[in-house]
Amino acid sequence: MTAPTEHIRKIAESIDEIQNALDIGWERRIQTIGFHTSLGSVNLLELYLHVTNRITAGKQVQHNWFKRPQPGQKLNAIIERKMPIVFPRQEEVYDLMYDIEDVRDTIIYGRCTKELVDRVILAFQRLRHIIEEELQEEGVSLDIEE
Repeated sequence: MTAPTEHIRKIAESIDEIQNALDIGWERRIQTIGFHTSLGSVNLLELYLHVTNRITAGKQVQHNWFKRPQPGQKLNAIIERKMPIVFPRQEEVYDLMYDIEDVRDTIIYGRCTKELVDRVILAFQRLRHIIEEELQEEGVSLDIEE
């Protein structure tokens, strides 16, 4: 298992890389933004699920589990098949994770626009805020300097 302190270090690194990319200019660091919003969101969720003992110590969350379910899809969403768990604000968290993953590959590999960058940054910030609130209820603080 990744210890909470290691998750926090990884989250802080993603936040730093996102901010540095924005400072340099999103056009020059598109892949960094796509990669670190995805990685940071997975680390945020994984930290929360480990702290609250909703997943076992060795369980890792994968970004590709957050493919948005299609209307009329007969199978449960990938994330629900991989981790059949329940936690507060789960739907809101998963929707934000879906938003991030919806544009991840376009940002990293395709033709990115400012609107996509704004969308993914906003989703990441909202997710971070939710996870930080939930972690505070568990007595855990990220204490990440920006």
